[in-house]
Amino acid sequence: MNKTITLALLLLTMVGVGSSRSQFSGKNVLFLRFEKKIIKQANLPADSIFSVYCRLQCPKPSRFHSYQVDMVLQNSVIGFEPVGDNKAIFDASVAANAAYHQATYDGASGHLTVIALASGSTFDTSKHILFQYRALVKNTLADSASVLISKVDAGKSADTSVNSGIDTVIIEGASGNPDLGWGPVAVAVLDTTSTPTPKRFPITVVIDSVQLRSDSVGSSGVSLVGGDSASVRSADFQCIIDTSAVRLLQVMPSVTSSTISSSMSGDTLRVRYASTIPIHSVEYLFAIVLSAKKRSDTLCSVISAPNFQVTNPDELVSQVGYHLGAVCVEGMRDTSNASVRSDESGNRWSIAVEHGIAHLVRRSLDVDMHSTADLYDLGGRLIEQAMIAGTNSADMRIPASGCFIVRITNERGEVEQVFRISVVH
Repeated sequence: MNKTITLALLLLTMVGVGSSRSQFSGKNVLFLRFEKKIIKQANLPADSIFSVYCRLQCPKPSRFHSYQVDMVLQNSVIGFEPVGDNKAIFDASVAANAAYHQATYDGASGHLTVIALASGSTFDTSKHILFQYRALVKNTLADSASVLISKVDAGKSADTSVNSGIDTVIIEGASGNPDLGWGPVAVAVLDTTSTPTPKRFPITVVIDSVQLRSDSVGSSGVSLVGGDSASVRSADFQCIIDTSAVRLLQVMPSVTSSTISSSMSGDTLRVRYASTIPIHSVEYLFAIVLSAKKRSDTLCSVISAPNFQVTNPDELVSQVGYHLGAVCVEGMRDTSNASVRSDESGNRWSIAVEHGIAHLVRRSLDVDMHSTADLYDLGGRLIEQAMIAGTNSADMRIPASGCFIVRITNERGEVEQVFRISVVH
């Protein structure tokens, strides 16, 4: 029995849909849609521009050149607000260049009438706005505010000389027709949905290491990983720099959309950063420009005690991590030879540095043993790698003056020897 009823309802539905579609088959139709705004309670009262959108479906010749719309605003909830002397706005509408358009409004009843006529021509139907009106949605909005459309005349006439050729009007979301009028259409709805708690993201402040010769200038870049996901646009950054080795010259922003201010108090650098767009992970926030002091020895120190605080509450940061960099100042020496110190006991390997090349020699004669030599800077960045197989020696290029670490591992991943080298070209 239930299956029979379900089948009957399905057939009736299919017939209804077919009748609805066939009802306008071959007819010229003007479709109207009254804009509906979703408004939060916190934004009331809301002064807004509302649009009435239009779309033509004309399988036959037509001449859309005039219209009249009569509508009543629910003025206890939504009040009409004219723009200057204009009761309606036509600038972006199909009737923008029409010879005649006007609107009248009765504040007591909330009745708005809008009329437009393109004398001797047609409306610009490449546009899809019939007209616009300004209204104030009041604090009294509890659920929705509606307009009641009592009349839409699209220029249909028995006089063929002035007939628009439009057979009927359909208002989306409203029941009714041009002869009987239409039911109310909601144009403002109170948003009662709760705002979800935004997801927050971890960020990492990355401080680049910098190697300087005595009495030279260089820079350390400060960047942010995860800043775009967290929508970081402004921050207050502090760190400690060893002023016995370097002097601060300036702090430079990396992108034109950002502004910074900086100050130095003792060893503590403070930088205030602001940008109009979220900080991207591929960009530096700023560069710390340093001048190395004159010295004869080599001194390396970490840029320490970093503190990065976002300054806007809408920035979605869950926690801040740090990747610290070092400042290494190479003292001026009388020799271009490198100093080498082995950090591992044993004498499996020997190393000599000459003219920017590190010569590695395995002391045993086991050429079948495969080893890997890795060259790192003091920030832990891999500079160069050499595979040692079928031989007992290898050369590695030292790209610049500085302090480096050479680590040699065998084919089992065991560390055979570690060297610390300090090179001055």
